[in-house]
Amino acid sequence: MIPALQSFWLWVSEFAIPEGTSPDERKLHVSANQLMMVTLILIAAMSLSLLIAWLMLLQVDFAFYRNYYLGGLPAVLALVIGTGIYIYRGKTRRFYGPIVAFAYLMTALITSLTVIFGGVYGLEYWVLVVMGIGNFVLHKKAFLRHSGTVSSLVAFVGLRVWTYYMPEILPVPHQPTRIFYILFTAGALFLIMVLEFRFIAQQSTRAEDAFIAQRDLADKLLLNIMPRSVADELKLKGKYEPRHYDAVTVLFTDFVGFTRLAAGMSPHELLASLETCFGEFDRIVKKHGLEKLKTIGDSYMCAAGIPDPVSDHAERAARAALDFLAVVKEQKAQAEKNKRPYWDIRIGLHTGPLVAGIIGDHKFAYDIWGDTVNIASRMESAGEVGRINLSAVTANSIGGNFEVRSRGVQNAKSLGETEMFELVAATSQAKVNSAQETI
Repeated sequence: MIPALQSFWLWVSEFAIPEGTSPDERKLHVSANQLMMVTLILIAAMSLSLLIAWLMLLQVDFAFYRNYYLGGLPAVLALVIGTGIYIYRGKTRRFYGPIVAFAYLMTALITSLTVIFGGVYGLEYWVLVVMGIGNFVLHKKAFLRHSGTVSSLVAFVGLRVWTYYMPEILPVPHQPTRIFYILFTAGALFLIMVLEFRFIAQQSTRAEDAFIAQRDLADKLLLNIMPRSVADELKLKGKYEPRHYDAVTVLFTDFVGFTRLAAGMSPHELLASLETCFGEFDRIVKKHGLEKLKTIGDSYMCAAGIPDPVSDHAERAARAALDFLAVVKEQKAQAEKNKRPYWDIRIGLHTGPLVAGIIGDHKFAYDIWGDTVNIASRMESAGEVGRINLSAVTANSIGGNFEVRSRGVQNAKSLGETEMFELVAATSQAKVNSAQETI
């Protein structure tokens, strides 16, 4: 018997769910199916109980109660019409329309029972409950909401006037029978309304949870492409005002020999190697408080001092550059140990003014502009393989916490003869500062 009931309930739950329905929509359809079926079962139980009560009353006073079968007609009609709505929903695979019709059917059932048997237990108040569900939860059009509100008010006032001035159509003079009927009917209707409320509450909770999940996902994606302060302003104002910065240190990297090695690697191996290396770069950028801006092929670009200005931006960028170089050296040594080729790296840094912001409204990203960016790129391309090349401005900005070697005047594309320096290592004091920042 239990397997049969389980099979029946599974069939009810999966009834008329359209193909290709998303998991969230599927939950909505399953909840609607279960709600409607449980409600129909309760109405059927009510109809059967009314029939049994009527047969018992016939034994008490046949002449008086013979026409009392009319009192069960609303429940029977509600059962027939509700089953029709359930089947109609399955045939058409519609959702909101049948649910609204089902809710209004419950309103009609409650109204009929109130008019027939009297309002001594306040069933007319359920009119507002069910109509409210239809008006404010299920309807999407303002006209239907407004007309439904007026209908609710008219129905409620009309029922209150009816139950106050008019006697019940089918009075039950026997007190025990009347009490039984009142308790049973009120209890059954209460269960129906609880299920209705439970369904609405579940869907509201699921909708809220889905909204929160989507919002969190959107926030996470937004924070993956821009700083938090920029994302917060973008969400608050719908745009981000460009900022001018007097001093920012920009860091560029480029892999040497990447194109040649990439030609002999499978796409999977290539992307795995890049992801491993850039993943370490991301960790270093976060550790030293820089802002990653973009990767262009095998090049990596980041900056210190944006979006929130800091006084030690050049030192932060220098420490990050040294860590970048250490990562590539370590991975190259590991690759050579396994007799696999690996690329080298060039790193360039420059310090100066620039503008940071967001341009466009499609596939936008946080970016920086100005001569500082161009010069930092030239520092990278003019640097030596496996070395960190600094402009004179950056070399002077990092102070005495780093070991710097002059490269003299070098020729850089578009810049001409330019004084350059090599960042060799961090001094003991710089290493202590870096460790304190990490802690």
